[in-house]
Amino acid sequence: MVTHAGFQNVRRRFGAILPVFASLFFCFLCSLRADIIYLDENGIIISSEKTEIDKDGNIIVVPSEQVVEEIVTPADVEKAEIENANGEHLDLNYAGITIVSTGDVSEVIFHRAPPKAVRVVIPEGVTEVDSGAFIMCKDLESVVFPNSVSFIPPHAFSYERNQKLKSVVIPARVSIGARAFYSLPSLESVTLNRDGEPAAEPPEDASIGEDAFGWCRNLKRFEFPEGIRSIGKMAFINCDMESVELPDGVETIGEQAFCQIAALKTLRLPDSVKTIGKWAFCNCVSLADLKLPAGPVKFGEQAFSSCFALKHFKFPAITSTKLPNILYNCRGLETIELPEGITVIDERAFESCNELKEVTIPEGVKTIKFRAFAGCPKLERVSLPASLKTLESSAFGWCPALKEITIPEGVKTIAADAFRDTPCWNSVRKQAETHHIKIKYGE
Repeated sequence: MVTHAGFQNVRRRFGAILPVFASLFFCFLCSLRADIIYLDENGIIISSEKTEIDKDGNIIVVPSEQVVEEIVTPADVEKAEIENANGEHLDLNYAGITIVSTGDVSEVIFHRAPPKAVRVVIPEGVTEVDSGAFIMCKDLESVVFPNSVSFIPPHAFSYERNQKLKSVVIPARVSIGARAFYSLPSLESVTLNRDGEPAAEPPEDASIGEDAFGWCRNLKRFEFPEGIRSIGKMAFINCDMESVELPDGVETIGEQAFCQIAALKTLRLPDSVKTIGKWAFCNCVSLADLKLPAGPVKFGEQAFSSCFALKHFKFPAITSTKLPNILYNCRGLETIELPEGITVIDERAFESCNELKEVTIPEGVKTIKFRAFAGCPKLERVSLPASLKTLESSAFGWCPALKEITIPEGVKTIAADAFRDTPCWNSVRKQAETHHIKIKYGE
């Protein structure tokens, strides 16, 4: 190792160039030799330490003969080094942990875990983790992140390499990058770190990124960190959690974020949620216990489609005057409460809701669109508002239990097949003649 005295000699020869050269050279050297380098406020080396890897993959810190007493390093990093020296934690890396302290500011970067590591405990004080930090660890089973880390980078783990990873402890407040834990076949548990120092503040736009835990088919337990604002597209698609409770502060749930979680039974959404994307919870076939935000909420199409176990659904206030088809094919749905302020019920909104028996359309609705209530075999009673103007094609088609319905006098147009294969059609046609309502055939 190059000594401190040697660098001072070079500094005298090269003058002002040395601080820049030293910083660049030792950052490169650290990544190769897993050394810990301490710099003063001018970028000059004041001390260094060497790390070695024992036969079990543990990092051992070996002080050099040139270490001086004036080491600039945070107390939590010193504590972490003592733990490492005791050999009780399987942590750190073969490519290096770099601790660079410049004046009062320190960056502690975790570059790479040892390839043979089975359990990794990153010490408190590490502030940054490199992308791909664990991708060489084929036998890795567990990882603990300290609360000093505020961001887990994209692709931190690899579905091709980390196939044995079972459990992860993440910071209590953290942002998670896209595909950070994507498609890890053995991952079962993600919990929050409740030990050590208070969690670092995550970025203002903290999120769980796209595909972050997507296709982790055995992920049964997940504790959501505080401070996140959004959950990305397909973040948890095809996982295995039975319960999801999002923390207050989450505002956006992306497309297919929790799609196809067959085990999901209970869902709690805070009032902070403003947007629920397309297919966000579709095909969650066991979902029965649901708490929605108070609203107003912007719903994407088929947000809860094919949730077969849902029996009751009370809409919160929504941001649009068009009620989207968020409950398509919810076969177990028995009752619905529609929101006020809507003027249109969209295409296929409640199609194939096999158990739906009664519907009251709120005042203000003017149009019921194509197949909105089609294929509801147990639908017996429908109350239409005086505001209604148009019933489109197959709006109540194939509803064999709907034998009677009262058409408001203000209706202007009824598609000729609006009640296709529905017993009340003859009655509807007579009412149309009485009220001079136009029966529309084709286009």
